[in-house]
Amino acid sequence: MKKIFTLGEVMLRISPHTKGERLTTTNLFRIEPAGSEFNVAANLSSLGEQVAFMSKISNTQAFKEIILSYMRKYNIDTSYISFSNKRIGIFWTDIGVGPRPYTVIYDRDFTSFLDYSLDDIDIKKLKKQAKWFHTSGITPSLCRRIAHFTENLLEKINKTVSVSIDLNHRNKLWKWVNSKSEIKDVMMNICRYAELLIGNETDFHNSFDLDFPPQQRLEIDDYFKMVKFIFSLFPNLKYIALGCRKQFSASDMLWRGFFFYRKRKNKVEGVDSMSIRIDNVIDRIGVGDAFTAGIIYGLLSFPSQFDLIINFATTLSALKYTVKGDIAGFSKEEVMRVYNTKFSALIDR
Repeated sequence: MKKIFTLGEVMLRISPHTKGERLTTTNLFRIEPAGSEFNVAANLSSLGEQVAFMSKISNTQAFKEIILSYMRKYNIDTSYISFSNKRIGIFWTDIGVGPRPYTVIYDRDFTSFLDYSLDDIDIKKLKKQAKWFHTSGITPSLCRRIAHFTENLLEKINKTVSVSIDLNHRNKLWKWVNSKSEIKDVMMNICRYAELLIGNETDFHNSFDLDFPPQQRLEIDDYFKMVKFIFSLFPNLKYIALGCRKQFSASDMLWRGFFFYRKRKNKVEGVDSMSIRIDNVIDRIGVGDAFTAGIIYGLLSFPSQFDLIINFATTLSALKYTVKGDIAGFSKEEVMRVYNTKFSALIDR
């Protein structure tokens, strides 16, 4: 059976165990494997897909076992994971509450993943086994060598495998570039292989150095100018998905999704989801990854049903707001039940 493959760095996420506590004051921490592309893999597996994760991780026994056992928990194929004697990456998360924003501190220099190369991958086997390949803009942001590696891998597989890229722009990670134009060059080279691009408006603005400034907008007509321009950049691109939030505070969000697709003669059409208010956010880290997993799952499970695809992805990602940690972990049946009952929160008994 063919699988969905995701590529990225898996790290340890460290955050205060209790919501409301800060990194600087707590004595009790929650530690778990995490990372955007890994989150997508775990969410897709929870939905019922066969998934493989591609990475290179530390050979340090304790860290190795923590990560591999966590992947086994989600039934993720680990046969494409390589090992090195270098360190594991870490990121610290200060959970935002009310007016206090979220803060993420990265500690991922000189990690094992930065040595990942084409020599670690059986390309022929990958092309034979993969039905979809996903990565994100976080991966090429780590260093120049990994950016080249990502581009070379996509060049080798894109003609046989559908490719999706979550732009996932992270200002703190693009330390090896000197200008916005360098980021644009890297992302243009990588995204030309994509069938699906995902992100929010800020991701698109920062990845491609767009002239029109990003705003918090929740109407579909506001996005056609931008997505038409993005489609014009990439002849092979079929779909664009945007997750958009209006943020009242760190604990209160209005969440909505948009899905655009290219028709014949380069005509672009789009659909939007219902708007969902989440007024008691538990953890917003990983919401975009749940949205991405929902879009990929929808395209594979109910192709061309674009209204269902965007509402499914938006529902799954809205549910992620209610869960601690990076991974939503909901099944297809759980997502559909919430969607079909319009978030009524009825007791299932």
